[in-house]
Amino acid sequence: LLRGGTYVNQIIAPARTGTSESKRITYKAFPGETPEFRATSRMQSPILIQNRSYITIDGISADGEGIYEDSNYFYWIEFDSSTHCILKNSTLIRSKGYSALSFGNDSSYNQIIDNYIDYNGTWNKRPWKGEYDDSGSMIWIQPGANNHNLIQGNTIKRSGHDLGIIMGNYNVIRNNY
Repeated sequence: LLRGGTYVNQIIAPARTGTSESKRITYKAFPGETPEFRATSRMQSPILIQNRSYITIDGISADGEGIYEDSNYFYWIEFDSSTHCILKNSTLIRSKGYSALSFGNDSSYNQIIDNYIDYNGTWNKRPWKGEYDDSGSMIWIQPGANNHNLIQGNTIKRSGHDLGIIMGNYNVIRNNY
């Protein structure tokens, strides 16, 4: 259980992996409290799930505290070679992002459910070929074996390029606002 309060320059990066649905490792907000992740200088992410399975993160808040170049987080979560992991009931705002929610290197059967996700990247800010351009995709499911992931029930707002680049197979994005 994560107690409420501010976790400065800290990251959720599990040292171990869960082994099954019934033996998950869960990082969950203490009832009635919100753990708030903040960075005082540029960090990759408040959450890194790398080479792990059966991890759940439930009820955290992460705020990059700035838009685009001014954000202290490049992205919110990276699933890297991970399976059966869940991010839910969390609030994630203001990442620099090229991709705020990233799935890569054979990351499958992961879930992003019932979160509030806002402000990734920028729009109409950076000149490119004489025109103002945008930067940042909210979701990037990279090519390869990044399959069977679920993104459901989230409120997703303001991203630079697009909602997502979905390149894996059998991924489901439904019932989001």
